[in-house]
Amino acid sequence: MRKLALWVGLVVLAPAAGAQGTPELSLEVVQRLGLPVGALRGLQPVAASKDEGYAPEQALVNGPDIVSLEAAHIGGRRVLFRVTFAAPPDFAGATFIIYLDLDNDPATGRVDQYHQGVDLMVVVNGDQVGPSFHSAAYSDGNTAIRAARVDRALYVTLDAPLPETDPVALGVHLLSQRGEGRGDSTPHQVVRLPRSDAEVPPLSPGRDTSLRTLDDYRYHDDLVKYEKLGDKGLRAEQVAPTQPFVPGRPRPEPTFSAAGRTTGKTGSLRGRRIEVSVLEEAGVARPASPISFGFPCPEGGVFDLRRLRALNDAGEVLPAQFTATAFWPDGSLKWVLVDFLTALAPNEEQTVTVEVGTSAPREDAASPLQVEDAADRLTVVTGPLRVVLDKQRFNLFREVAFDADRDGTFAASERVLEPDAPGMVFVDEVGKVFTSAGRPPDSVSLEQVGLQKVVVRVEGAYAAAAGETYMRYVARLTFRAGSTRVAVAWTHLNDYLVTEFT
Repeated sequence: MRKLALWVGLVVLAPAAGAQGTPELSLEVVQRLGLPVGALRGLQPVAASKDEGYAPEQALVNGPDIVSLEAAHIGGRRVLFRVTFAAPPDFAGATFIIYLDLDNDPATGRVDQYHQGVDLMVVVNGDQVGPSFHSAAYSDGNTAIRAARVDRALYVTLDAPLPETDPVALGVHLLSQRGEGRGDSTPHQVVRLPRSDAEVPPLSPGRDTSLRTLDDYRYHDDLVKYEKLGDKGLRAEQVAPTQPFVPGRPRPEPTFSAAGRTTGKTGSLRGRRIEVSVLEEAGVARPASPISFGFPCPEGGVFDLRRLRALNDAGEVLPAQFTATAFWPDGSLKWVLVDFLTALAPNEEQTVTVEVGTSAPREDAASPLQVEDAADRLTVVTGPLRVVLDKQRFNLFREVAFDADRDGTFAASERVLEPDAPGMVFVDEVGKVFTSAGRPPDSVSLEQVGLQKVVVRVEGAYAAAAGETYMRYVARLTFRAGSTRVAVAWTHLNDYLVTEFT
């Protein structure tokens, strides 16, 4: 597909015999439209419309303001239209239509009050132009449309079966509209265009065409076409709803509960055992590999997280953490997140058994995990590792210390990271630097706290040195008992809604 697209592009760039640019149009536009030399000189007035003098903010909500329509037969089966607007037309969110009765016969084509006899509609929406056929005499097989937008003008060439008369008589009228704003139109006119005997370059039939020219883009190695950095697509005011969006249902934050809602209550499940297969399929040895999975429970089956436990192949109780993530209406457990560590040999498959409704509450072993939540910092100790997070300047890790001598304390010499890092760095298209440490995060919370795993959730905005913010982040830092590793899941949120593209 890439080779085909490139070949088509080369065909567009190849000069047609005698083709040349004009003071109004570049050579590329002349070639795209298939114009012979002197084609613009044949344009004659067809219709005019009042310039409404819209202010910029009015132009955003109203249809493009038509000023005039001109037309010319430029040779063969080809007609040229030039529609001039009060300002450079922006068709984003708008619809502009040229209605054409190409045989000037009201008895063919559309049959309705306002568009009687229309055989073909040239429809412009956004940056795309295409036909809408309303007569069997015209189709994709015998009709070609090309268009270009130049300053305040829209140029359209139509190559289609035309009457063999001289002059060429056809009916035409225009419509411009955008959403609920004011529209614009011209009355139906029958125009008689002197027939030109000029030779015109061939245009292959095609349904859709773009208004954009090749110099509208930037290129990589002359092969890959990109939007220019200045093209940001739709703007917020163009698509903003008239009424604010209201969610149709509540949107509660996810539940991560280290305790059930009803402890001590006995459920309907008694000693039920469910086997879960754990497979290492990458062919890599995994010592002390973290395993996490969701476990469903039936309504009324179990109420107390302490009535669940995990067993290995030998029937030994695994040190595991059970976290409730959803509850049934009666308060029983609906979904439980199960976390534990296990060593896996390459391609090894193990069976872990989850026992639900144990006869006695589970007795958990002591854990080295410790959490200290202070006003300005949050400290997590996994045993061999101590990590301090700064609640005012989130640079990922304010301080990291490793208990190298395993004496249970962290000496100054055991610090392995100091607090001068900028955190996550985000650079915009012009090189402006935003960081996660540029302003205090909006929230720092303990999402999961247990004997085997602690998850810290941090949410905030990237900020520049002067305080300007741009986009957002959500970071989840996972600490596991006895581990020297911290897993970081960083979610980048593009909440910049001023323009479609950033």
